[in-house]
Amino acid sequence: MSEEEVGRLIAEGERLLKAAQNDEALEAFERALELEPRQAAAWNGKGLALSRLDRNTESLAAYEQAILADETYAGVWRNLGVLYRRLQRPQDALRSYRRAATFDAQDAESYFNEGVLLLSELRDPEGALKAVRQAIERDSRNADYHHLEGHALSDLGRYEEARAAYMASLELEGDQAEVQTDVGTALAGLERHREALAAYDLALAADPTFVRAHLNRGIALKQLDQQEEALAAFERAMALDPEALPARQLMAQTLFDLGRYEEAVNAFTSAVQKHPYVVNLYVGAGQALRALGRHREAAVAFDYAVHLDPTFAQGWVDRGHALKAQGRSDEAEEAYEEARKLGFVG
Repeated sequence: MSEEEVGRLIAEGERLLKAAQNDEALEAFERALELEPRQAAAWNGKGLALSRLDRNTESLAAYEQAILADETYAGVWRNLGVLYRRLQRPQDALRSYRRAATFDAQDAESYFNEGVLLLSELRDPEGALKAVRQAIERDSRNADYHHLEGHALSDLGRYEEARAAYMASLELEGDQAEVQTDVGTALAGLERHREALAAYDLALAADPTFVRAHLNRGIALKQLDQQEEALAAFERAMALDPEALPARQLMAQTLFDLGRYEEAVNAFTSAVQKHPYVVNLYVGAGQALRALGRHREAAVAFDYAVHLDPTFAQGWVDRGHALKAQGRSDEAEEAYEEARKLGFVG
C-alpha cells in the first residue's frame, strides 16, 4: 500500500466533487478504499458522492464506515446531518450537527446547519438564534449566517434586531433582492410601511422578477391604503408566477376592497380552480357574491368553506347571513348556532 497513492486518490476525488463530477469522484474514493479500507476521509468522500447521486442508503452506510474509522472526524458528522435532513430525520440531523461541533469547536457551518434545521423544521427560533450566533462568532464575514440570524429574530418578533442582521448580510454582499425583501418584512413588522416599500423597491431594482418582493410591496401599499397600486403589484406577481396562491388571493381580495365585486368573484373563482382546498378562497367568493346580492350563490360558496373546515366559525356566520338574506331563517339560525358552539360571539 502507498500512503501517497491513497492521499492522491482522495485529493482527486475531492477535486472531482468540487467540479460536480460525482461518478468519477466515487470511483476515485473507491480506489482509495481498495488500498486502505479504514481511511475515514475516503469513506466520507464516498458518502458525499453517493449522496449527490441520490443513492442515500449507500451514502448512509459509507458515513457509518467513516465514523467507525474515526469517530472524531467532524466533517463526516456534518455531512451525515445533511443527509439525515434530506431523509426527513430532523432529530438525527440535529444530533449529527452537534457531534460535528463537539469534535471541531471552530466548525461554523455545523452551527449554521443546526440553526437552519431548528428554524425551518423544528420551529425553534430561540434555539436557531443561539446556534447561528455560534456560527457568527466563528465566521462573522458570512452573509448567509447574518441572514439566518435575521430570520430567527423576525420569527421571535424582534424586528429591529432582525433588520440590523439583514443589513449586516447586505454589507457582506448577501443576495440583494432576497435580503432587501426581508429588510422590508422587518420594517413592516415595525409598522414602518413606507420604509418597507422603499426596501421592496430596492429589491426589485436588483431583480425585477423577484415575486416575493412584488407581493410584499403590494401588501405594504394596501397598508398605506393605495389599493390600485397594490392591485398592480399583485398582478405583476401573478404574471411572473401564475400558479402561486398568494398573488391570486391578494389580487382577488384587493378587487373586493376596491368594490369591484364582479371582478373579485371571477378572481376568487379562478383561484379556486387552481387551489380547490383553500377555505378562504370560498369565503372571499361568497362575500363578493353577497355584495352583489347573489345570496343563493354566496350560500353555496360558504357551504364549501364549512365543508372543508367545519371548525371555521366565521364561515358558519357568513353562511347564516346568506341564508337569512334569502328568507331561510330557520337554516340561518342553525348556521349561527354552529358558530356559537365554536365560540363565536357577535
